[in-house]
Amino acid sequence: MPSGALNDLDLHWQFSVAANGNIYFASNGNIYVSAFSKGMYATPVKLDTAINTSLSECTPWVSPDEQMLIFARSNGDKPDLFISHRDAAGKWKKAVALGHGVNTEHHEMCPRISPDGKYLFFLSSRGGLFSAYWVDAGILGNS
Repeated sequence: MPSGALNDLDLHWQFSVAANGNIYFASNGNIYVSAFSKGMYATPVKLDTAINTSLSECTPWVSPDEQMLIFARSNGDKPDLFISHRDAAGKWKKAVALGHGVNTEHHEMCPRISPDGKYLFFLSSRGGLFSAYWVDAGILGNS
């Protein structure tokens, strides 16, 4: 890894590693990817505006094949979970909020998909404390 490449950015929130070793992480309200090649990580690249907005994005999860990205986006009040898929050209589509059954008036963050792809796990503050919740991953579709 180049000296300090991943650690040059501060305040890292949850990371996710694709099958090819590329690492996705958030720093100071933006989501980045650092490509892994020949045993080294490249300088992190901030994802484009399909993912990063003027709001605050954090806690990314990327599918092993890098075709789906789920993350939390906060408007300063509370985070909700958003999803993006890659288009045929390999670009991330504009992220959309996950709907009813996932996002509530409470905080939702830290998404993870089970290894078999059947369940979406996430943290939510519904009930007053952060707890783990899960739903059938079929709700994710191919937005």
